Amino acid sequence: MLQRAGLVTQGRKAQWRPCRLEPAPLRAVADWVHRYQRIWAERYGQLDAYLIELQEKEKERERQS
Repeated sequence: MLQRAGLVTQGRKAQWRPCRLEPAPLRAVADWVHRYQRIWAERYGQLDAYLIELQEKEKERERQS
């Protein structure tokens, strides 16, 4: 699977099949992730704030009961 994705190449040396990691496709993935990292961090921050808000509301309802 890694070979089909272009992440690994496999050579032949007698009965050995040495593999080599191909960094170019991984670099492309890392670049893509880096572009979206800030957006994801903001959204996770918003999710954290929303979950805290829900927990506070739940605690308030429990105190009123």
